Amino acid sequence: LITKYQRPVLILNQTVYKNEETNESYEMWEGSGRGYGIDSLQSFLSDSGFVRYAEGHDNALGVGIADADFDKFIEYANGTLKDFDFTPKHKVDFIYEPKKINGTDILEIASMKNLWGQGVPSSMIAIEGLNISKDNIQLMKGTTLKITLPGDSQVSLIKFRSSNEEYESLYSELGCVTINVVGECQINNFTGVETPQIEIKDYEIVGRAAYYF
Repeated sequence: LITKYQRPVLILNQTVYKNEETNESYEMWEGSGRGYGIDSLQSFLSDSGFVRYAEGHDNALGVGIADADFDKFIEYANGTLKDFDFTPKHKVDFIYEPKKINGTDILEIASMKNLWGQGVPSSMIAIEGLNISKDNIQLMKGTTLKITLPGDSQVSLIKFRSSNEEYESLYSELGCVTINVVGECQINNFTGVETPQIEIKDYEIVGRAAYYF
């Protein structure tokens, strides 16, 4: 959900409790939260005054909100964050033009994956101005989007858990769709031969052309 919507996320379940002294029931929304884009989700929740508890770390915590305060919390969140810029931002190590990508570079970066870990995120690259025509895009098995880069780089872009709707939004029968894309370098061993591959993490459509030559 965080990856898809680029927002902090609370996943909560409705729980009913009974006050043993008064024998009255009350409802809570309880679960976990993960922060994104703000310094501390925990502080944001605690400062609202509508959250019973927000316990854990700044951006990974347990959350409880009384049902009676839930609508007030939603109103508070919408108002407080209405001007916050949640536009996705990606830190990349390299920015390429489509025809200047070197497959050897992709393989070299991908071979360093044993170095990535806590505090050392995987290396990301960006490709700007990639033209997609019907000749270099396909939807494999209905769920995996594949885009082949121009030239002899032998580099392909892969997006898992795609859909026919997404494929159609990038497909043009006579023209092309231009995107900027951010991805992670990988080594594809599917055929037994190592080939350079980039797993798409995010992209934006920046242009369309009715005809492409």
